Amino acid sequence: MTGIITRLAGAIITALVILVPSAYFFLAYQYMSGSLEAESEINGQIITKIIIDNPEMWQYEQTRLKEYLARRPRKGYAETRRVLNAVDVLIAEYADDVQPPMLSRSFQLFDAGIMVGRLEISRSMRPMLKQTGSIFLLMLLMGGGAFYILRTIPIQALRRSEDAIRKERDTAQKYLDVAEVMLVALDADQRVVMINRKGCETLESREQDVLGRNWFDSFVPDRNRAAAKAEFVLLLTEPGHRTGDYFESPVLTGSGRERAIVWRNILITDGSGKRVGTLSSGEDITERKHLEDQLRHALKMEAVGLLAGGIAHDFNNILAAIMGYAGLIQMDQHKDAQLNQHVEQIIAASDRAARLVKNLLAFSRKQIIDPKPVQVNDIVTDVAMLLTRLLREDIEMRVDLSHEPLMIRADSGQIEQVLMNLATNARDAMPGGGWFQIKTSRACMDRDYVAEHGYGEVGEYACIAVSDTGSGMTAQVLEKIFDPFFTTKEVGKGTGLGMSVAYGIIKQHDGFINAYSEPGIGSTFRIYLPLTASSVATSAAEDARPPSRGAETVLLAEDDVIVRNMLRSVLESAGYTVIEARDGRAAVDAFLREGDRIQLVLLDVIMPRMNGRVVYDEIRSRRPDCKIIFMSGYTAEFMEQEMLLAPDMHFIGKPISPKELLGKVREVLDA
Repeated sequence: MTGIITRLAGAIITALVILVPSAYFFLAYQYMSGSLEAESEINGQIITKIIIDNPEMWQYEQTRLKEYLARRPRKGYAETRRVLNAVDVLIAEYADDVQPPMLSRSFQLFDAGIMVGRLEISRSMRPMLKQTGSIFLLMLLMGGGAFYILRTIPIQALRRSEDAIRKERDTAQKYLDVAEVMLVALDADQRVVMINRKGCETLESREQDVLGRNWFDSFVPDRNRAAAKAEFVLLLTEPGHRTGDYFESPVLTGSGRERAIVWRNILITDGSGKRVGTLSSGEDITERKHLEDQLRHALKMEAVGLLAGGIAHDFNNILAAIMGYAGLIQMDQHKDAQLNQHVEQIIAASDRAARLVKNLLAFSRKQIIDPKPVQVNDIVTDVAMLLTRLLREDIEMRVDLSHEPLMIRADSGQIEQVLMNLATNARDAMPGGGWFQIKTSRACMDRDYVAEHGYGEVGEYACIAVSDTGSGMTAQVLEKIFDPFFTTKEVGKGTGLGMSVAYGIIKQHDGFINAYSEPGIGSTFRIYLPLTASSVATSAAEDARPPSRGAETVLLAEDDVIVRNMLRSVLESAGYTVIEARDGRAAVDAFLREGDRIQLVLLDVIMPRMNGRVVYDEIRSRRPDCKIIFMSGYTAEFMEQEMLLAPDMHFIGKPISPKELLGKVREVLDA
């Protein structure tokens, strides 16, 4: 209150200091202007009479004219009086020591209706300005004194009252700020009248920028605004309406982001009990909801993974039978050429299906990365067929393969997964269509390249460049593109894991990946994988070599009857004697009966009643030198993780061709 009174008094005194001198100047100016006009008119009429009396010679009567100009009704003003002819040539003049600024007035001189000259009188305004300045200084001194006296008036009681109110307000504000929830008070007009520190932090705004603003128009998203306003009206008008209930409603921060808030409202009333506003406490649950979404997604992916793993394992058994019987037909030396072509197509299709199963197992995390020497062009060719179905019809698929071989050591399924992730992102970035390209080439990283780009190691690499003509990315997005859970897609349309998984896969292969993009132009990702000199191609002589044969007795334990029949047929066609067992318990019983003549045991790992590892332990406890081969649709690495296999045990993965099976059996028997 003291401050208000002081500011008000200061404003009044300032107005007086300015207005009084201004008023004096205005009046003095008007008086001077009027007196000049009167004098110029009186003297002009006198000079006009002289012109009329002597129209031809008046311009030569300078002395007489100067005498008239020297006559003035009052003294004290410095003036200049001049008579000029029609072309402004000076005829006569009387001048005091006139100092600017000056105020001038003129009177035109006529003879027979024709202007023949004019009278000009100029008067100095300096005395008037000096008087105005003196009055201003006087008012300034008087106003300053009055203001000083007013400020020093003893109003201690008022100041003590203000101090007490201020202390109570500061104490209350501290209580509000220490709370780790938002506290927001609204009046009946929906304006913010109070907000605590946590509320400002959540809204990413300063307190002065929030107070007085309409809460719903400023801090509630458009889609929720109408409903929130209606709820607020009901709180103020309907007795007991949801007072004290918890409910969720988002807020819009200063940066344009949304935060999920759980609110609880209480009513504010005046002395008469009238509802005049609300006080709301809000807890920010944005991070909690984000973690819940991640957990739900992880559980969903785990469920899908379990389903995929189960389907893949069962499908492996089906493929094993298809590939096995097709292999038996292929080994038949009496088949005709056309039948051989059909069988080769069956085997080729089975190989593609086997790769698909491998990807399913990798998705379910039951497939360990299994790097092998492989041609980059082969990986791209295989995945291109899948991508044509993944991309829309309005997106053109382009493949540009290197003309030289690019051998790398990699898990084909994992590299295919990286390319699938990049293709999915490219498709989403081209809602109006475009083109998507995969290009392979050889790249050399020397010391200069590593120093310039800040990544890589010196050596030869296979480069896979993946480009699109999508919407592109800003520099800020590029900085976070490989961060886990970072996504530019709408809520519910992206997990933020695709690029981080791709980055992890490439790093596991001792490679590098970088991204270049500009908004409106598109994106290019370059993957660098180290080249290797290894070869995976088998020679034609090895492929033409006949299957290995033998005469030993093999105990075959497999619970899938189709796979068991196929394996028995393959082994018997190569000369082996086969003893069958439909599960683990039956395998142990058969070994106890026929153990003396069994040279090899072929065990499925996962079987009912007793799994393969338990059967292995039972047999080895009775005959430690017995040779055993495990079979499974899962990889050996996964079996080792699950403690079902030891690193030194023999293992063969399903599906398997007859030649591979017979070769492995012969290898173990001859070891």
